[in-house]
Amino acid sequence: MSVYDPRILMVILDELIVEIGRCGDTQRDTIQEAAYTQTCATERVEQALHYAAIIKAQAESDRIQVEETAAEVQKQLAKATEAKDKAYSTLYDVESALRKATATLRQWEGELQKARAWLQRAEERLRRATEEYNAAQNNLQQANNELSRAASALNSCRSSTDSKGNPRNCSSEQAAYSAAQARVIEAQNRLRAAERELNLARTEVQQAKARVRCCENAVKNAQQAETFAQNAREYANAAVNAAERSFDEAQAAEKFVIVAQEKAEKAEEIAQQMMLEVLQAQKLTDTARTHFQTGDKATESAQRFAFLGCQELAYRIEQLSNFNKPDGSF
Repeated sequence: MSVYDPRILMVILDELIVEIGRCGDTQRDTIQEAAYTQTCATERVEQALHYAAIIKAQAESDRIQVEETAAEVQKQLAKATEAKDKAYSTLYDVESALRKATATLRQWEGELQKARAWLQRAEERLRRATEEYNAAQNNLQQANNELSRAASALNSCRSSTDSKGNPRNCSSEQAAYSAAQARVIEAQNRLRAAERELNLARTEVQQAKARVRCCENAVKNAQQAETFAQNAREYANAAVNAAERSFDEAQAAEKFVIVAQEKAEKAEEIAQQMMLEVLQAQKLTDTARTHFQTGDKATESAQRFAFLGCQELAYRIEQLSNFNKPDGSF
C-alpha cells in the first residue's frame, strides 16, 4: 500500500476525530472538576471569612473585656493599697493607745498603792488620836475630881479654927487647890488638842478613803481601756492581715491581667492576620473564578471548533472514500 494511499489518510483522520473527541471529553471533565473545585474553594473561603470575622470580633471583645478588667483591677489595687496603709496606720495608733493605756494603768496602780498606804497611815493616826482623846477625857475627869477634892479641903480649912479659936492656915490647901486648877486647865488644853487631832485624823481618813476610791475607779477604767486597746489591737492585726492578703491578691490579679492583655493583643494580631490572609485567599479565589470563567469560555470555543473540525474531517474522510472507489466515480 502506497504512502499516498487514501485509506491510510482515512485511518489517520478517523484516529484524529477520536482523539479530538477524547480531548473534548477531557476538557469537559476538567472544566467540571475545576467548577466543583472553584465552588468548594468559594465556600471554604466564605466559611473561613465568616470564621475569621467571628474570631476577630471575639478577639476584639476579649481585648475590651481584658482592658475593662485591667481598669477594675487597678482600682482594686489602689483600694487595697489604701486599705493596707490605713490598716497599718490604725495598728500604729492602736498600739500607741495600748502603750498609753498600759502606762496609765501602771500609774494609777502606783497611785492606788500610795492611797492605800496613806489610808493605812491615816487610820493609824485616827486610832492614836482616839486613844489620846479618850485618855485626855479621863485625865480631865481625874483633874476635875482632884479639883473638887482640893476645893472641898480648902473650904473645910477656911471654915474651921485652930485650938485657940484662930482661923487655920490654909496655905497648903490653897496650893493644892491652885495645883488642881492648873492640872484641870492643862487637862482641858490636852483634851482640846486631842479633839483637834481627832477631827483632823477623821478628816484625813475620809480624804484617804476618797483618794482610794478615786484611784480604784481610775484603775478600773484604765483596765477597761487597756482591755479595749488589746481587743482593738487584735482587730487591727486582723485588718492588717486581711489588707495584706487583699493587696497580694490584687497584685496577683494585676500580673494575670498583664498576661491576659498580652495574650489578647496577640490573639487580636493573629485574628487580624488571619482576616488578611482570608481576604487574600478570597482575592485569589475571585481571580481564580475570573480565570475559570475565561477558561470555561475558551473551552466552549474549543469544543465548538473541535466539533466543526470533526465535521470537516468527517467530510474529508467521506471525500477520500469516494475518491478511493474502484469505479472512479469521484
